Parts: sequence; C-alpha cells; structure tokens
Amino acid sequence: MKRREGRTEEMKARMETDPRFREEVERKERVEMEMREVRQAALIRLAKINMDQAIQIATSQQPGKVLLCSLEAKGWEEPGKLAKDGVVFYHVMIANEGELGATHIWVNAIDGTIIKQSESCRENARQKEKIKPRIHG
Repeated sequence: MKRREGRTEEMKARMETDPRFREEVERKERVEMEMREVRQAALIRLAKINMDQAIQIATSQQPGKVLLCSLEAKGWEEPGKLAKDGVVFYHVMIANEGELGATHIWVNAIDGTIIKQSESCRENARQKEKIKPRIHG
C-alpha cells in the first residue's frame, strides 16, 4: 500500500515537472476513455433486455434492495466487437435482508436467463472478526 502511494506521489511530481510525460499520460487517458465509450455503445446495441427487466429478473430470485446494476461483457475480440463466445450480461447486486452481505446475480442481457448467482459475505466475516473474543496469554 505504501509502495503504491509512493508511486502515485512520484507520478504526480513527474507530471508537474515533465510536460512530455504529462501529455503522454493525458493521451493514454483519452484513448482509454474512448475505448470504454466504444465498448459501452456495443453493449447497449447487443443487449436485448433493458436494465429494468434485468433488475426484475434478479429480484424475482432474490428479493431485496438493489445496490448496483451494471451492463458488462466478457470476451471482447477488440474494442466494440464481442468474440463469438463472448457474453453480454447485467451484474445485479442485492442487499441481503436482515443480514450483512449481498447477493450477486448475473443476468444474460440477450435472453434474460440467470448465468450465475453468488453470496458475498465478506462483510459478515469482518463483523464476526470484530466481535470474536480474544484470549490473551
């Protein structure tokens, strides 16, 4: 963590003192932003169901408050072009009622089927760790 912070500080200092370096970093950021926009436009074109429908499908399996819903894909051939075995999906995260953690549901954006469902209980583990009695020897 400290090493990362040190690199960040070095990069900030170099950007302030080296105009070429700053221009190169800014150019890379612009290219990355353009690629994200191309991928997002392709996702929107490929999705056959909308986000509201994906949320309805997910909450029919796991009722609760939706914390996150995002349109994503796995298996890009190139920016804007999904590979033949690529998958477009919605990732829906729903808060577990009455307990810590969340349920993650991946809904196929083409046909609305559920690809995968899993529980995220890291918060539960952290909470248990906080209340675990400690024995001092």
